[in-house]
This record gives sequence, C-alpha cells and structure tokens, in this order.
Amino acid sequence: MEAAPPAMILGLFIPISWHWHWPKIWPIMSGVVQAAEAQGARVVVYGDASSSDHIDLTESSTGGLASTANGVDGFVFAFPNASFQRYAEELHGKGIPTVLVGRRAGEVPRVICDNHEAIHRAVLNFSKRGHRRIGFIRGGTENLCAQERLRGYEDGLKDGGIAYDPQLVIPGDLSEELSRVEIAARLTSGIRFSALISTNDLTAIGAMDVLRDFGLRVPGDVEVTGFDNVPRAHWSTPTLSTFDMQAYQLGFLAAEALMKRVAGETVPKETAVAAPFIPRQSTRDSVSASGFRAIAADWTEGEFYCRAQIERLRQDAQSKRLLSQLDGHRLSDPEFAGLFQRLLNEAARRGVSASSLYSVLEHEAERDASSNALNRALELLSASAVDEQKRQLEGGVVFGAASLPLRELSFEGVEPSVIVSRLRAALGMLHIRIGGLHLVSQENGDEPGTWWDLGADTPPVPAKAPELKQLLDANPGAKTFMVLPVEYRGVPLGTLALQADTEFVVYFPDLLGQLAAALHGARMHRLLAKTNLDLEAARAASEKANAELAKSYEALRESELFYHSLVESLPQSIARKDTAGRFTYVNSVFAKSVQRAPEEIAGRTDADIYPPDIAERNRLADEQVMLKQTALEQESSAVEGGKKRYFHVKRIPLLDKQGACLGVQVLIWDMTVFRETEEMLRVAQRELVETSRLAGIAEMATGVLHNLGNALNSVNTAVGIAADRVRHSRAVNVTKIAELLEEHRERLPEFLTTDPRGMRTVDYLKRLGRTLEGEQADGLREFDFLREQIEHLNQIVAAQQSYANVAGITEEVQPGELIEYALRICDASLARHEIAVTREFAQTGTVRVQRQKVLQILVNLINNAKDAVKVRPMGERRLNVGTRLAGDHVQVILADNGEGIPPENLTRIFAFGFTTKPGGHGFGLHSSALAAKEMHGSLLARSEGRGKGATFILDLPLATPAEVATVA
Repeated sequence: MEAAPPAMILGLFIPISWHWHWPKIWPIMSGVVQAAEAQGARVVVYGDASSSDHIDLTESSTGGLASTANGVDGFVFAFPNASFQRYAEELHGKGIPTVLVGRRAGEVPRVICDNHEAIHRAVLNFSKRGHRRIGFIRGGTENLCAQERLRGYEDGLKDGGIAYDPQLVIPGDLSEELSRVEIAARLTSGIRFSALISTNDLTAIGAMDVLRDFGLRVPGDVEVTGFDNVPRAHWSTPTLSTFDMQAYQLGFLAAEALMKRVAGETVPKETAVAAPFIPRQSTRDSVSASGFRAIAADWTEGEFYCRAQIERLRQDAQSKRLLSQLDGHRLSDPEFAGLFQRLLNEAARRGVSASSLYSVLEHEAERDASSNALNRALELLSASAVDEQKRQLEGGVVFGAASLPLRELSFEGVEPSVIVSRLRAALGMLHIRIGGLHLVSQENGDEPGTWWDLGADTPPVPAKAPELKQLLDANPGAKTFMVLPVEYRGVPLGTLALQADTEFVVYFPDLLGQLAAALHGARMHRLLAKTNLDLEAARAASEKANAELAKSYEALRESELFYHSLVESLPQSIARKDTAGRFTYVNSVFAKSVQRAPEEIAGRTDADIYPPDIAERNRLADEQVMLKQTALEQESSAVEGGKKRYFHVKRIPLLDKQGACLGVQVLIWDMTVFRETEEMLRVAQRELVETSRLAGIAEMATGVLHNLGNALNSVNTAVGIAADRVRHSRAVNVTKIAELLEEHRERLPEFLTTDPRGMRTVDYLKRLGRTLEGEQADGLREFDFLREQIEHLNQIVAAQQSYANVAGITEEVQPGELIEYALRICDASLARHEIAVTREFAQTGTVRVQRQKVLQILVNLINNAKDAVKVRPMGERRLNVGTRLAGDHVQVILADNGEGIPPENLTRIFAFGFTTKPGGHGFGLHSSALAAKEMHGSLLARSEGRGKGATFILDLPLATPAEVATVA
C-alpha cells in the first residue's frame, strides 16, 4: 500500500513589526488557517520584526527558506511592506507559488478589498441624502488602500455631481493624532462639512472627538463613517459606522488561491472582495433591518465568517435542538434564559464566543425578522457580549470552559525559568502542547542564546533558534506553526515558536505582550541588581572622592591665587561682571585705564564709570553675549589727551556646569601702537610697490633701449654699406666715355668704326649700363631696409609711449597681445641666448587689468626664465608660454626647463628680499605678486625640484567669456 503524500505546507508572512496590534491581521490568519485545514494542509506563520532571529530576507537565507526542500510549498503575504513586496516578486519570478493579501506587486496574484467601490458607494449615498459638502480624511501617499479609497472619493463626487473642493480633503497618515490636529485646524479656519468619510476607523474616531469639542453633534450636524471595522469602532462614542474589509474572507480566499497554485492550477491575477457597510450610531442609517444596533459585534463581523460559524453550530446536534426549542415554543423569561444559557455553553464548547454568537444570531435575525426567539436571544446576548468585550479589554479572554485572564497571569518572576514555567501553564490552558521559546543572549548578542522546550518540563539548552525544517520534522502532526518575534519597545528578546489552531490567534498579542514585558522585567531586575552593586561601589568611591575633594578645594584656593597673580601680570585690561552688569573683578590695568582703584569699581556698573553713550553700548553688548552664550569681539576707539586710541574688546560668557550664564568676562587690548605700525607698513608697502614699478619700468626701458640700439646698429651698417657702394660706383666711367666721345664729335662715325678705342666704346657702354642697373637695385634694397628699421624704431618708441601713458588705468585687453609685446621687448635677449619660445594660446576673451602692471610682471618672469635656462646647453633651452580658461579667470602660463626651484624655496619665493641670483635685489617676484593681487588676481609658482624646470601661473580676472580653442 502506497504511503499517503505529505501534507501541503503553506507559509504565511505577517509584518508584525507594524501590523501586530492591528486587529484585522488575526482574522486574516484565521481565514488562511481554516482554508488550509479544510484541505488537510499545514500552515507556518512567520512574524518579522525589526530584529528577528528567525527570518532574514537576504538571498542567502531565502534560497533555502522558500523551497520545497525546506518543506514550504508556497507563501501568502498579508499586507506586506515594500521589502516583503519585492521578496514576493522574487519568489513569484522563481516559480514559487505566491499570493498577496491587500497589496499589488508586479504579476503576483492577489486578493484585495474593493476599497474604491466602498468609498464610491458611501459618497453616492451621502449625496442622495442631500449632502453637498462631504469631507475626506486621506491616508499616507504610499499606502495602496489609502490611494484607492481617495480615488473612490473623487470618483464618487464626480458621479454625484458634486464639485471637488481641495479644502475638504484633509491630510492624514492613518493615525488618530494627526486626524485630531488637521480636523481642528479646518474647523478653526471656518471650513465646515455635513458628512465626513475617513480612510480608516482610527482617524474617524479622532475626528468625532474633535467635532464634539467644537460643539458639533454626530450624526446630527456631521455624519461620519470609517473603514476597516476595528474593535474600537464598536465602543466609540457614538459607535462608528464603517465598512468591514472582510479580513477573514481575504485570508480564506488567498489560501485557497495559493493551494490551487501549488496544485498547478491557474488563478485570477486579482480577486476583489466587496466591503459591506456596517451602519451604527455615527450615521443616520444606523438601525439594521432587525432593529438592533450592532454594538456588541467584534471584528469577526461579516457575512462570510458568519456562514462559517453557522455551519459549525449546525454540525452540533445539541445546538440545533436548543435553537429549535428556543424558536418553537412559548417560553417564560426564566425558561428562555435557562435554555439560552445552555446554548451559550454549547457554543463555547464549539469554540464560538459570545461576541461571535451575537454576530451569527443577528445575521439570522436579519434574514428572518419574524423569529421572536432570535430577537429575544439578541437582547440577552447583547449585554453578555458587551461584558465579554470589556473583560477582553481589561485582559481576560474565554475559550471553551477555560477562563484565561492573560493580563492577570503572574509573569513578574525575575528568572527566565519562572517566566517559562508560567508560560507553559498559560499555553496548557489554551491546549497548546507543542512549542518552544528561544531567548537571545543578554550579555553578548553574538552568543547563540538558549532554547526552552514548552511542550515538556525540561531545562533549557544553549542553542541558536531552530530552523523551520527542524520544527516541521519534529512535529509532523502540528497543523499550524507560528514563528513570532518577542520584542519590548524595539528591543529584541527572543522568538516564540508554537503550534496553534485558528481559535487561539486572537489571544497571542496579549500573550506575547505580557511575555515581552516579563522578559524585559527580568532583564531590568538583573540590571537593577548590578546597578545596586555599582551603587555600593560608587558610595565607597564617593567617600574617597570627598577626601580628595577637600584636598582639591585647598588646591583650588591656591590656584585662584595663582590665577589672580597671572591676570595681574597681563598687559590687557580684564574685568568680570555678573548678570546685572555689576563689576565683580577688575585687574590693575583696567583700574588704571579708568583712573580708579579696583575696590572703587567692585559692585558698580558701566553707567558709574563711563559716559552714557559708552555705558549703553557696553550694556547692550554684555546682554547679547549672555543671551546667545557666545563670545563677541569688537573694535572701538576713543580720543584721550588729544590723541586717538584704538582698542580690541572681547566678551566671553561665564557659564556654570549646567550651562547657566553667571555673567560676562571682558578683555581689552590697546591696539594703538599696532594700528600705527600697521599704517607705517602700509605706507612702506606703497613705496615698495612704487619702487618696484619704477624698477620694472627701468627694466622695460632697458629692453626698449636695447632694441633701439640693435635697430640703430642695423641702420648704421646699412648706411655704411650704401656709402661704400656709392664711393666705388662705376658711374664715374660714364663721364670718361662722354669726354672721349666729345673729343671725337666731328668724326664720331669714323671713330666708332675705325678707331680701336671707338670700336670698344659701344660694348663698354652696354657692360657699364648693366653694372649701373645692379648698383641701382642694391641701393634700393638698402634704402628699403633703412625705411623698415626706421619704422621699427618708430613702433618701439610709440609702444613705449602708449604703455607709459596708461599706468594705473584698468582696461580690457587680450592676454595674448600682452604676452607677444613682452616677448618683443625681450626678443633680442632671448635670441642672444638661443632660447626657443613655443606658444599655446587658448581663445579666452579679454582680461580686465592694468596693462602696464601686467607687462611689468611678464617681462620680469621672462627675464627670470632666461636666467634659469642658462644651465642648459645651447639648443636645449626652452620657454613655453600660453593661456587657458579657469572659471571666471584667465591663466597666463610661463614654463621653462631651467634649474627649477627647491621645495624649501617654493613657500619663500614671493617674500620680500628673497633671491637666489647673485646681485639680485629680491623684490621682483614680491612686487609682481602684489601687483597681481591689486588687480584681483594671483601669481603662483610650481616646480618638481632642482633640474626639473619651473612654471609660473599669472591668474587674471576675465572680462568677457569665450569658448576655449587651442591655437598653435
């Protein structure tokens, strides 16, 4: 006989870290578990937390967790947060059956509440009853349910013919606190509405409280409805009309869809569950068809769950017989009460609470309004259900015949063994026999912790939290396993793993809450014991410290004497004042400055010592320092003995150990000598700059004169050559030929044809003409050269005059033109030393500078480069000049391959008087740097060391922008 196939195992993820106390999560769990149990499947419930040692959503852990090898066939995610939604998409993409509840994520199948339709229906209902100003409290912008409900509100207004008013859409984050604040703000500003729809019940409850505070009646002045149907909606004042999201049905349908997916069947991508309206006292349609208000129904209210409860009752013969007796006979009140009490006992035995039974009976009464028995039962059961709900709120729950007041369980033991023992007892009352508690290490989070078996009275063992597969293999008969984190105010304490049927899930928040509080109390007890030991040690240390304090007091007194001695020796004026502005201490320098003795100043204020204007200025400054508790520095001046004196004043707040201000301390420096010295330095600097300018002009003039000399030498040479050519010209032979011909004028034909000399005359004249033509051409060339040299002289003189005339004037010039002119000034010197110059100019636009100063800087840098490259042999000497854009500045770059600059000299090269040249004066680079700074620029030097050359960068402000384009 073949063995039966293993039971299907479903995983249910519940984001407990933010849904733990949301009542709707437990009906969802009940629906999943009951659907699974109906088909013989098992369920493992996971609860994540901010720090859980059972679940890790990393790829390394989920690869084993989400696999059949680990026993789980598929997963349901109940209202997952963003990380869980991504995880669900990953599982779905790997082919692992996955279903979402209340959320959408990619192509993952989901079961959702039809939020849009419910709110749309509410708006249309209000509009049909005459409401035109319908407010809406929205939820968070990233919450899917809140977004769909807002869209239902907007579409409802449109279909109801009501204009959208943004003032009636009230911000919210699903919390009661923000709802109170925003509703109060709207009412205070005069905004009114006759109906109000909330995204959830908590915001609606908060809104009703504020409406009542403003004297508005609900539903008389404003009708209010919520969404979700949480327990507080039954006990609010007034009770809140709301939409039931059918949480149980959502879980049930999600589990059914998942089991179909595991079996290989196709399921719809999205299943929408309608949210029925639950009318109560906050709206005017609050009376149900049976005439009874649904004030005792708990969160299991809903037709889908009611059908399951009715079926459970009908399966029990005794319950059916009691219902028949109650409905079919005329009974007196005592007889009816007796029979009904027996029915309650049977319902409890079947696991149906009084609140659930009320919902079932009310549903039946709505279907059969003529049933007197049901209506009389509802009257009696309403009070019983109310009492039961109050007991649950106070901490007691009832299951079957067992009374389990969870909040009254004694979890105050300070030892984990005592807490675990009482936890075992509590689980026993719930008929839970299989489970375990893993406690994390209290001393070191890296240690494995301890594992307590809750199914047997055995001591704990050091171990890590067991893996899921171990729990499933060890408990093959367990239908439902829960793996829940235990935290206390965000502090991880451990993990609870246990078997549980659906009837118990609503008790676990209380149970876990008490367990977390007890474990936290145990930790606090141990910490308190340790603290007591520490306090005892601190007491002994305190006694020792008191003895040391006495010594310290004496040392402090000596230190204070030393302090006063030190303060008296300082040249500054020093004073201390209290918060009222009274002097508490002054040194002798301060006393001397105001021409009073120190004891005459103590206890007085500035008004007693200074003129009124100075005293008022000092008072305001002191108050500012004490108020802001920050130091304040000021410059001031005064005329004493006909001479102006300057002072620097610093005020410092005096604070005690707690940060309270005790007064202000004032320090005064006499800056008169410093100011006078500073003025002398400024004068000397101006003189230095002028001297440097004159030196630069002289240096430029030397270059100009050198160029003039070269040009004049060329002119002189050309003139000498022309004189020699004229002196030795063959033109004199023309005269001789003319005299010869004149001599033989009378017989010239005979002379030219018969006389030997005459016969040679014609040939000679031809040769002489060619010679004279050559002399004429040479003469013209020499004259052209002379004209060029004279023009060059004129240009040199004109340029020098133009630069001399613009000194001190700021203008826009092309940096390339300045570089070219500086190179022309130094051209002869560069050529004499055979220095090759390369140019790399970028299209930079113009710079705004003083032309003469820039030229002075460039000539100085070129001459320095000329001297630096002398260490290189002829033919290897290089000077590169160029420009480039640097933001809103232009950089003029001169780089040589000379002797370089040692690192220790780079920080000193621009200092006044620093030079490495024999016979150098040491203010060329210094004055150049100052000139660049005056033009809002800078001069920098770079070098990799000796023999590596040097680069100087002159940074000048850009006047007009331009595109950068390198040119040869």
